[in-house]
Amino acid sequence: MARKKLSSPATDEAGTLSLSDARAQLGERVTHLKPGERLDLTRHGKTVATVISPEELQLLNLAKDAAMKSTKVLMCFNHAGGASKSSTTRDLGYELTQLGQKVLLIDLDPQANLTSWLGLQNVQLSQTVNDALLNLTPLPEPLEAHGMSIIPSHIDLSETGELLGVKGNGDGRLEIALQKVRSAGIYDYILIDPPPALGKLTTSGARAADYLIVPLPAKYKGVEALGGVQRMVSEYSVLNPKLRVAFYVVTQMEKTRHASDVLSLYRQTLGDKVIGPISWRPKVYNECQPMGLPIGVMFPDDSARAEIQEIAHKLMEVVAAGVYA
Repeated sequence: MARKKLSSPATDEAGTLSLSDARAQLGERVTHLKPGERLDLTRHGKTVATVISPEELQLLNLAKDAAMKSTKVLMCFNHAGGASKSSTTRDLGYELTQLGQKVLLIDLDPQANLTSWLGLQNVQLSQTVNDALLNLTPLPEPLEAHGMSIIPSHIDLSETGELLGVKGNGDGRLEIALQKVRSAGIYDYILIDPPPALGKLTTSGARAADYLIVPLPAKYKGVEALGGVQRMVSEYSVLNPKLRVAFYVVTQMEKTRHASDVLSLYRQTLGDKVIGPISWRPKVYNECQPMGLPIGVMFPDDSARAEIQEIAHKLMEVVAAGVYA
């Protein structure tokens, strides 16, 4: 875009205006700015600010809004442990990349299962969200794993979560950090893996997210946890009015009468919000986890991968249609 070329003696070089003369001349020169022209304000020969036309400001804001809307933030949430939350986040993220999507994973869980299950070791606290949450700094440069970007976790994030309780807007700080990432428009999807708990780290993820993906194991403990999950979804929706449940995905499905009864109960209770199920395959997962590999990498032709691929397609349909379950 063209810089405003000034002929006034008060300028120290073409297209710039010294701050000492700004009060007298700024109003007139801004009035005559045209779309695409800018006016630099300098001090001691260095640009300290730039004035642009209202039309250009509007275009910049529209571009920023479009970038933020194009990046969808999702959190895989269940406050009860053992629901296959981290493995679902890992495998879903990988399959989205295989569909041409740019994915950022954020591990908020101090247990760091998502981090280790992607083969990342010896992570430093500075590589996590710690500084962004405590000191309002930008998020660190992500690591890369299997085509995905990831901000890993560390056991000391448990202390970070406690410290957020005494920080101003403690559970809104991740949202602030992600606004900058969303504005850049680099990622199509940001997937958050929070702790299986109801502390500040999980609330931070809910405040930042557009959607929740809720894994429900096809076991009695999943039924027991469902009431608590629904209560927390309601509470998080008060803190974040834009938050919606994308879907509930049934995990750990076995070929037993008990699992079939649980699946039927979920469908009766939640209707078409329920998708899946993802079958319980201990051999597959027990081999993938220590190797740090998504199912799609280690077992590319296995039916376990086909189930995750179906979930990924469903997620893209929900997001593209703007439909919330």
